[in-house]
Amino acid sequence: MAQPTQTRYSSMIRDLPTTERPRERLKNYGSSSLSNVELLAILLRTGVKGEGVVSLATRVLGRFQGLAGLARASYTELCSEHGISEAKACQLLSALELGRRYASLQPEETPVISSPQDVANLLSLGCRGAKIRQFKPRTAPSRCQALGRRSSL
Repeated sequence: MAQPTQTRYSSMIRDLPTTERPRERLKNYGSSSLSNVELLAILLRTGVKGEGVVSLATRVLGRFQGLAGLARASYTELCSEHGISEAKACQLLSALELGRRYASLQPEETPVISSPQDVANLLSLGCRGAKIRQFKPRTAPSRCQALGRRSSL
């Protein structure tokens, strides 16, 4: 008895409505509103014949069991994946390394707040173009270092 063939649908970015494309969603809603698959698809830029970039990103994340596994992957492991060229492997490893370096910043490397203008400058970086409805400041330690920010957008 013949096995039924499984139809594999691979949507291309151009087939998605403009408002659902990862790059446009990032521009309109910010990077925090995107899934790991969408962020990875933006970094990868293109898929391969028969597989769109979103499908490729989904497959790669599945193969490495999520973002943490992808972050542990070596150059050779990445290049062995169909659709991940040497250039794409380098781009991914570079982006992951930047994320690691940012996460490991020491407290003395965080911005020091000594004036209202420092607060305005710090907030403007993360809120540029956003409409803030509510701002909840956090108490800073005696060293006047930024702890973080929360806003309802």
